[in-house]
Amino acid sequence: FPSHDIINEKLSDKIAALQNDHIGFIDSKGVLTKMIGAKNTNGQNLYGLTLDQQAIPGAPGAANDAVAYQACYKGGYVPAPGSTPDICSNVATELFWDQVHPSTYTQCWLSNFVQDVMNQKQWSSAPLSQTQQLDYCATASKL
Repeated sequence: FPSHDIINEKLSDKIAALQNDHIGFIDSKGVLTKMIGAKNTNGQNLYGLTLDQQAIPGAPGAANDAVAYQACYKGGYVPAPGSTPDICSNVATELFWDQVHPSTYTQCWLSNFVQDVMNQKQWSSAPLSQTQQLDYCATASKL
């Protein structure tokens, strides 16, 4: 797969070639990295995320182990009849629902970053403040 930087460069070139179209670019990897790394003075995640980490041993000779974030749902796509799926206790604030899908809570925050980009381009109103978004996402993820 091409690197993230190569994709950004190719997209930037394509976007620059469009003169009358309105296109915004959201760096979802960058947003998720920011959300994961943001901590207050007590070491708590500023976005209210639950980050259940698991170390993945690095390749031989690698300087560090990698970190993976546990998915909330640990079952298969179709649970066996009569089985109880393995679902985390903090489903409302987990980073990922399953191995590939961000949770409702994470998607709520991603929408805030999208609205911020849209606001910078004067396509929409300003996004909610961080405190307002925390409350909104906590409520939305319980629905």
